[in-house]
Amino acid sequence: MIDPIALIELTNLKAAGRLKELATHPQLGMKPEWVENLAQNKDPNVRSALARNPIIVNHPTIADALSTDEDSWARATLAQNPIIVSFPEIIERLSSDQDPLVRSHLTRNPAIVTLPAVLDPLALDEVVWVRYQLARNRSLVSFPEIIERLSSDKEPTVRQALAQNPIIAGSPEIIERLSSDQDPLVRRNLAHNPAIANHPKIAEKLTQKQHLDVRESLARNPAIASCPETIKRLSRDRSNYVRIVLAQNPAIASAPEAAARLASDKNPDVRHNLARNSAMSSRAAGVQSLETQQLIQKGPTL
Repeated sequence: MIDPIALIELTNLKAAGRLKELATHPQLGMKPEWVENLAQNKDPNVRSALARNPIIVNHPTIADALSTDEDSWARATLAQNPIIVSFPEIIERLSSDQDPLVRSHLTRNPAIVTLPAVLDPLALDEVVWVRYQLARNRSLVSFPEIIERLSSDKEPTVRQALAQNPIIAGSPEIIERLSSDQDPLVRRNLAHNPAIANHPKIAEKLTQKQHLDVRESLARNPAIASCPETIKRLSRDRSNYVRIVLAQNPAIASAPEAAARLASDKNPDVRHNLARNSAMSSRAAGVQSLETQQLIQKGPTL
């Protein structure tokens, strides 16, 4: 059934020459001949806009043409469109595109995992940015061999991206490797990954002999609520800043002993931030938090 209002919108856009807006309109499929015309438009920006439109899933010939468009941005835009999950031959073609911009856009797309054969070459791509984007893709969770390869990538930026990705939660050996990475930014990103909740020993490890950024990132991570020993260690951290960040973290409510220590901290900013932490209300944290609140109000015992 044709939507008359949408049809009017389409007609008005076409009449006004607003072809980029027309190309992205969700009801463009009502006018198949217009889709064809837009795909052949001389302006690459119009073709790129069309490549972004989900309606091209119903126009396989046009999708195929866009995958070989002379304009790399049009191909890159198509590479990022989730609808290519319906076109494995297009995924394969884009995975070996000569322009790394196209390949990097493809590696962001969850659809890429529907064609496992392209994953290994992309994980070995000569361009760092392509591998970086692949390491960020959360759809790789079912491909441990690719995760393994990326965790050993020679470029720190790729390992940094993987260390942020929650998909590593089920790979203790990968988390162990990243926790010992020579690059502090890798360890910092791992410290803020919610996956750390499943690996309390690694969380404890990240409190020891680490850069300030690593400890601060860990102290900021709400997932440490399941790592009480880590919270205890952080509550004794030598850095005021780490303790302030920990005092702001809702996870502190899960560790009454550490909360009490922060409540009597000599640094007033630590106590102030703990008092402002909504998780430390009696409803959220139980009886222990009431005792802690009293300590906060009294200040440190000298």
